[in-house]
Amino acid sequence: MAIDISLLAVPKEAERILTKAALQSDSEYGEAVFALPKALEDTFVDFGHPDWIALRKDAKELLQFYPKQQFDTKFYYDTNRTYEVFDYLFAKHKNAVRNFKDATPFFYDGIVHSTSISGQGFPLYYWDLEHTLAKKTLFESVSFERLFQHYNLTNMKEEGVYKMEQFEENFQELQQRFTQINQFLADAVALQGYVLVMKY
Repeated sequence: MAIDISLLAVPKEAERILTKAALQSDSEYGEAVFALPKALEDTFVDFGHPDWIALRKDAKELLQFYPKQQFDTKFYYDTNRTYEVFDYLFAKHKNAVRNFKDATPFFYDGIVHSTSISGQGFPLYYWDLEHTLAKKTLFESVSFERLFQHYNLTNMKEEGVYKMEQFEENFQELQQRFTQINQFLADAVALQGYVLVMKY
């Protein structure tokens, strides 16, 4: 099964959901948190399970803290498996490590929430406002053209960048995603809450 990472910006009141997931580590509530984007968009299926029903209720309560008391898709971003491409490009741009696998990842990083585990066994991470501001600053510190100078399909394949074969030097798609991530980070900072980093 393919692995992806999505980002969800939530108001600071989502701390209640994170705390609840930590306190109910013996329940399915922690796993259900990974379905929070669907719960906010009201496309969520609770399966009649008490923990999933509880998350649906908590998501509806969280909606009142979003602008206009409704969820906007600008607060959700699916990286579409480009996350390691950007990890690689930023690692090479910073020239911090020879092997990008030793670098701190851009996306799957932050504060670990070890009681919320995805179906594929990945813990939830989240960024507080300080983390999100740092990510935004990093993205704003370099143009896409400068970052793309480090793009080398052969080297990236050799270093094991995930799902490289789907890009094949697709400059336009990566440039579009660079712009989208920049905008997502700006919207997340404006929300003044958290960003949930969900790896599936």
